[in-house]
Amino acid sequence: MSTMISINEKLYRAILVREWIDFESKKITSSAFIPKLNDAGEPKEYISVDRCHYRILEEIIEFQRLYFIRRGYFGSGELKVSDILELDLLVEYFPSKRNVFHSGIYSNIEDKILDLLYASDLSEITSFIECL
Repeated sequence: MSTMISINEKLYRAILVREWIDFESKKITSSAFIPKLNDAGEPKEYISVDRCHYRILEEIIEFQRLYFIRRGYFGSGELKVSDILELDLLVEYFPSKRNVFHSGIYSNIEDKILDLLYASDLSEITSFIECL
């Protein structure tokens, strides 16, 4: 798999908390983009997403559903890499042992953690995809 993520590629954020969805507007809330805490109790430097990498939507949703089955899974948020880059954020592919599609959204500013402003901007460019 290429380590380069194309500007035309889409990314998928697993929606693991029901409150991350505004069901009335069918939008993802900014809460879905607040960085989680690492083992030291500090915010992670990135937001975890999965890259599409030539898969069809059904494959992506099924992969995330099975991957997060124990934690709960309520759908996915779909983002375009081009929209993320327009926010002056970075996207990096870094697979994990269990997830070859794992990638991250980062601040473009060194040592700056994504904050609530970015969370709001990211939610605005995200489309909600319900479980199929």
